[in-house]
Amino acid sequence: MPNKRLLIIIALLIPVCIYLEFFNQPRQGEFGSVAFAQKIQSFPRQIGGWRYISDIAMDEKSFSALGPQALIFREYGNESGARILLVVVFHENDRWGAHDVQTCYTSQGWSIVKADGLNTQVVKLAQAGIAVNKLEVEKIDQGRSTVLYWWFAQGKKQMTDRFSQMTANICSSLVNGYCASGLVRVSADSQADLEDFIQGLLPALDPWLP
Repeated sequence: MPNKRLLIIIALLIPVCIYLEFFNQPRQGEFGSVAFAQKIQSFPRQIGGWRYISDIAMDEKSFSALGPQALIFREYGNESGARILLVVVFHENDRWGAHDVQTCYTSQGWSIVKADGLNTQVVKLAQAGIAVNKLEVEKIDQGRSTVLYWWFAQGKKQMTDRFSQMTANICSSLVNGYCASGLVRVSADSQADLEDFIQGLLPALDPWLP
């Protein structure tokens, strides 16, 4: 039987969503400005022991699906030759939150490797002090990759589920007439490398969170 508390929350949110979608006119904030799009180029190129290699151009189909106001898509590397892909998506007044990472990968031909029958796991990164989602994917021509990701919302909130982000966005829209949110995703061959990268990424990312 579905969780009654969840059903009650959803029932309460439906009329709020209708109001916000059709009657509320949100104001523009920082993420939607040209200045922010230019400013984002100065995002740190040194993340702990990882150095910037290059920006990556996202294909038009993926960019359209994300619909971001601003985007970071970069490759970083360390002295051992390991590589990490970083994606940070910034949304403004998108009350439905960031996209589903699993859908993003499967639409690009990746297969999800299930662990204990589950597509994703929530893992706690003790050294970084954050919980994230873990996803294992593979592709014939690219091998297997580990993906760690999480969402963020206004007030520097960070969460592992999209529903929490949507709830935070709706509350922010009602109180402030505006909401800002997004997604952080890192991928590499090694989870240990990802955890090391995230430990340096969090303090570097903090000034950019809404």
